[in-house]
Amino acid sequence: MPCPDVEEVKYICGHISASTLRLGIVHGLAATFLKRRMHEKMFELWYLSISCYPDLIHDVL
Repeated sequence: MPCPDVEEVKYICGHISASTLRLGIVHGLAATFLKRRMHEKMFELWYLSISCYPDLIHDVL
């Protein structure tokens, strides 16, 4: 998967609520631990969440 432009990621994350970003992290962690595939849109949300706000992982845990 190509790495998105940093400014684009910041813009997108600036327009997504924190609760939605947390949901993306929850889905990403669940898929990782359960070794399941994620829906493409959820993967994108998870990727944006950890790229833009890595501290949210600590909030979720």
